[in-house]
Amino acid sequence: MKSLGRDPSAARIARNLRVLYAPGPLPARLHGVPVAGTSETPRGRTGVSLSRRTLALLGTVLFVLTAATYGVSSWLQETWQRDRGLDRVLAAGLVTDLDLVQTVGDVRVRLQRAYADANRIALGVTVDAPSLRGRVTVDPRSVELRDDAGTLLEPEAGHGYGDAATPFGASVLTFDAAPLEGRAGQHAFVFTIQRIAGSDGSASGPWVFRFSLDVHAGHVAVVDTTLSGVFVHARVIATVGETRVVVDAHDTGGRAFAVRGARLIRDGTPYAAGRGRCLADGTCPLFVFSEPAFDAARSWGLALEGIAPADGTPASEHVDGVWVLPLAFRPG
Repeated sequence: MKSLGRDPSAARIARNLRVLYAPGPLPARLHGVPVAGTSETPRGRTGVSLSRRTLALLGTVLFVLTAATYGVSSWLQETWQRDRGLDRVLAAGLVTDLDLVQTVGDVRVRLQRAYADANRIALGVTVDAPSLRGRVTVDPRSVELRDDAGTLLEPEAGHGYGDAATPFGASVLTFDAAPLEGRAGQHAFVFTIQRIAGSDGSASGPWVFRFSLDVHAGHVAVVDTTLSGVFVHARVIATVGETRVVVDAHDTGGRAFAVRGARLIRDGTPYAAGRGRCLADGTCPLFVFSEPAFDAARSWGLALEGIAPADGTPASEHVDGVWVLPLAFRPG
């Protein structure tokens, strides 16, 4: 799909839109233009010509607005689909169209779409910010999402696209939905944006959106085992969008251990490698897989690859190996 920023004609349309947005006096040639068809309209050629010019101008405005809206929507679509899991839930028809608009100053923010499950919440936002001009995106450090119980849902990632030649931008923001696990169904949310960034500076809000959204349930498998004297508790949450594995490992003295890698096994064959998210204490309690893992027609397993003390203990205490643990999923 061609983006607006790479299409010279579309970029020219967007530049024209900026000019149309800029405040200014009514052009002199349009002062006193009579309305066609009224008693004040001259019967000669001049009145008809002016009326056509007016209609042509209105047609140009509508064309430019439509083209700009299509362009920024295509940016959002491309940004959303870069995430394989979000592309999959979009194809499955699980994404909710919200189309909510908030304007602060000359910055118009539209919350266009949303998706939520037991692992994460994703929001798709577009921005029209004439005063910022280029590379307009939502600052992911300035957002907050809370549910109807007031629970703060931590932001995870923010991806955006904005072209240097236009005042438009698109962003996809994701949040950790772990506090909502086991609470499937409709929830009310409050989403707040404090800052919009652009190449010419930034704009401050807040832009506040209130909406309701279905949280799709996941499938859960829990494994408790001991590996070379280390107790391991693994909780696997699988949704259509992705699979997450939460790992807690420690020895009998309570010393924390880190699992170095994790893979999903499907029908006895390696299926997907997880991306580890590690903390400052050296533990890696979360592995994220872009693939779903609850197809009941298949057998599933979790392969853990190597464990080591999280406190930086010498390699002599590291335990190498690959342990494959069977998974039995249940609705969560």
